[in-house]
Amino acid sequence: MAEESTRRLLKLFGIAVTNFEETVQSLQASLAGLHGKDPAGVIQPLEDYLKTSGELMRQWAAVGQLLAETHQKADAQLLATLAQLKK
Repeated sequence: MAEESTRRLLKLFGIAVTNFEETVQSLQASLAGLHGKDPAGVIQPLEDYLKTSGELMRQWAAVGQLLAETHQKADAQLLATLAQLKK
């Protein structure tokens, strides 16, 4: 069912967004506590940030692709219906 795959995709996107938000907060906390300390403590939070950022962008691209395909299909169906009405 198309709606189920859409729900799954949007759920994954939502998870990616919240994971990204949490990672940004963690990185910001690590950077705030860095003053005068060893910068090595920022390596893992920065790596986590880059990974979650990449996942967020992959999910965003998938949502964009779904929207483009759905919009294109709807337009084609409506144009076909309008063509039938004109006859």
